[in-house]
Amino acid sequence: AEPLPTVEGVEWFELRSELLSKFRGRDVFLRAGVVLPRDHDPKRSYPAQYEVPGFGGDHRGAAGGRRRRNAEEGAVAELARASFRIVLDPEGPNGHSLFADSDNNGPCGAALVQELIPALEQKYPLIAAPSARILRGHSSGGWSTLWLALTYPETFGASWSTAPDPVDFRRFQLVDIYGGKSFYVDASGADMASLRSNGATKMTIRQESRGEDILGPDNTSAQQWDAWFAAFGPKNERGNPAALFAPESGALDATVADHYRRYDLGELLRKDPARYLPLFRTNIHLVCGTEDSFYLNEAVQLLADELAKHARETADSGYVKLVPGDHGSVFGHEAMQAIPGEVLEHFRT
Repeated sequence: AEPLPTVEGVEWFELRSELLSKFRGRDVFLRAGVVLPRDHDPKRSYPAQYEVPGFGGDHRGAAGGRRRRNAEEGAVAELARASFRIVLDPEGPNGHSLFADSDNNGPCGAALVQELIPALEQKYPLIAAPSARILRGHSSGGWSTLWLALTYPETFGASWSTAPDPVDFRRFQLVDIYGGKSFYVDASGADMASLRSNGATKMTIRQESRGEDILGPDNTSAQQWDAWFAAFGPKNERGNPAALFAPESGALDATVADHYRRYDLGELLRKDPARYLPLFRTNIHLVCGTEDSFYLNEAVQLLADELAKHARETADSGYVKLVPGDHGSVFGHEAMQAIPGEVLEHFRT
């Protein structure tokens, strides 16, 4: 346990999870950083923005957000007065849990919606209705918020998700996990990139994955690839997350890949449009840069193409937007800048 900072307007919340403690055989705690509305009126009930940090972040991000409030203006400042901002802790036993129930991490999504949110709503004056609970997140937080909005529409009324982890596993970064052969090399035998900047490769998948093998053998590093193995895949015979690809050769394991299908948002939409299409049309707001540093735009484009097949003349409140920018610079685009106003309008209606 690390000491938590004392910041005016921020409170720290912790709850022992019965679900996760039972699954993991030890005490597991759910945590949140609760940013009170500016000029908080304890007699008033408020909606809540549930924020899922990206990889490496946790609930302590609530403290930094509060310090920036002195510079807030316009819709951002108004939203800070009109709602609670609740920053969640997504850390699991092997990195970011993505708040997905999984074979390795346990019932992370169920614990959030069945235990943490009811406890928060019991302590704070929060409006207990889906329309008053929205999700925001970037990168791994972006995938988490999409998953939560699509899986628990009876809990969350809308999501604003940006630069999410792969949303269609036919482009898991650059690899089709169902039809590909290797995570390391392309059809020409050249190593595939995992990170780029200004068009130049900064790290290959092989380099990143082999580094994780040093940090935590047998997929236990808690770094990005091992976190995906833990969230999406089964356990191996040693009880650790099974590898999607062989660590030395990069050869894909088709059996493990098949296990990932239940988390493939694009495939879920294709197989069950009656369930998922209405949610995409009304609840999902997704923005990603066309030059995403981790090639996450590749999967978002496939998702956008699938949604385009179901386009209709009437306007939908939900959207999927690919705009200029990489994983970080996309924050400067007007589509990202518009999100606070959109959230504010959602709460008003």
